[in-house]
Amino acid sequence: MYERRGDIAARSPMAHVGRVTAPALLLHEEDDDQTGQWFAVLRERGVPVRPARYPGGSRLFILNGRPYRRVDCNERIVE
Repeated sequence: MYERRGDIAARSPMAHVGRVTAPALLLHEEDDDQTGQWFAVLRERGVPVRPARYPGGSRLFILNGRPYRRVDCNERIVE
């Protein structure tokens, strides 16, 4: 199925970052560029934001990452 570029861009999380006003905790693996972009935009807009980068993981690090990283991630969420 062919989709126009504008349709795809409208579905991107970056298309909606400007609507975020709540404080955010960004949990992401080290090489996730999109999360870095979110962090920069939120910080620029004055939205309270804290990043937590986990090196050497995949996007599923919360589920199948190293145990100490999963514990850290869950503790940050609870905090």
